[in-house]
Amino acid sequence: MSVEEIHFNIIYKDILANSLFTDRQMCIIYESLVKRKNVDGISRGAYYRQLKQCRHKIVGILYSILLLQSIGAIDHQSLSILQRLSESFSVMSKEGQSDVTSTKQMENVIFILKNTLNKMCNV
Repeated sequence: MSVEEIHFNIIYKDILANSLFTDRQMCIIYESLVKRKNVDGISRGAYYRQLKQCRHKIVGILYSILLLQSIGAIDHQSLSILQRLSESFSVMSKEGQSDVTSTKQMENVIFILKNTLNKMCNV
């Protein structure tokens, strides 16, 4: 595993720890998106049950974003910032494309991410 991959994994784990999803759920969502139906260490029934739970959770998050934007808890600019953060995170996740090559840079990314997301909340 390259240094870039290790740093991405640390950033990913920090984001995951602050999300509403578990590592297993993210694995199931990812596998579903790449159309692989089998996840190691889980029965088909458990897989489909968790996939349904993931879909329900994602739809709930989308409804929550609509509600929060409608009452002003998050604004249009925040959604734009979130989109840019997501695109940056996507670039970081691709092998050889990340410019986060040191532990200090990785810590800075996590710090900036936390500060930015906390400032986006108008509550």
